Amino acid sequence: MSPNGRWEFLSNEIVPSGFMWRYPSGMVRIIRNEIYARHGYVFNSADLKEYFSKQAKELLDKGVTINKVNGKDTMLSISPADGSYKVNFGKEEFEAYFKNFLRPQLVDMLF
Repeated sequence: MSPNGRWEFLSNEIVPSGFMWRYPSGMVRIIRNEIYARHGYVFNSADLKEYFSKQAKELLDKGVTINKVNGKDTMLSISPADGSYKVNFGKEEFEAYFKNFLRPQLVDMLF
């Protein structure tokens, strides 16, 4: 499964006539809502919350590495560790993140 979801291709293509008839109504509901989940929509429906939370947990339990964001090289990984998750930043990402917590004068002095 893609990190963007099982039905990601439907966001980029015209859905063929009759495509959705192959699936039970519950699955059609998931297919129809996956794009919203990928864009951070918080569902009110308990079953959709549960389904997409489970999908996210399965993805994180396998580990995720992000090498490019909006065409820019980056280094970020999330992996399971001791019942939680470990986040690793590349040097540039860590510095950018760290700078957000410092006062501008201190950033100028340190960097």
